[in-house]
Amino acid sequence: MDGLDWSDFTLGPSDLVHLSVYGQPELCSPPTGVRVAPDGTLSIPFCGGVTVAGLSLNEAAAAIEAGLSQFVREPAVSLSLIEYASRRFTIFGEVKNTGSYTMDRPLTAIEALALGGGLLPGANRLRSFLIRRRGAGKMEVLAFNAETPGPDGLVQVRPGDLLFVQKSGVGTFSESVVPYLQGMGLTLSQIASLALAYDRLYNE
Repeated sequence: MDGLDWSDFTLGPSDLVHLSVYGQPELCSPPTGVRVAPDGTLSIPFCGGVTVAGLSLNEAAAAIEAGLSQFVREPAVSLSLIEYASRRFTIFGEVKNTGSYTMDRPLTAIEALALGGGLLPGANRLRSFLIRRRGAGKMEVLAFNAETPGPDGLVQVRPGDLLFVQKSGVGTFSESVVPYLQGMGLTLSQIASLALAYDRLYNE
């Protein structure tokens, strides 16, 4: 995992964490944890919602300590991660186990694709694709070899990324991927942006 960036692994909505406050059992979360609310806050007794979205676990614990310090003398907060539910990517196409996956650590495209349990027999193993949203209506596409890992497969997966494996010998990239993307709720402008980005890069 050398060289991968952990800075993106901050808390976000729906993440599941366990809160412990030393000497204050009534302030601790249940063993099953508590989820970050859709607005990015964590509900804390006495001080209400504390904003933790965009913070590391240590930063979030410090923010909670600051909020509790008005009610508890020198609170010692420990915050541990149970699930990074807000850090998800999707695998689709010619893969055994398609669907949405949660990242609990930085992953390269090759490592992320491996979570899908391997490629189906008819998959195009020489060219898989990482699809990434870039702002409003913008899409980026990166191709990598899923059979013989090389530098192109070491790109780091980000939350919201899509990994697509095309069926071998069936249509162009655009023809293959569009039906999936429409089913995922992408807009026509996003799909058109993706097709244009691919055409510019790979001259299909």
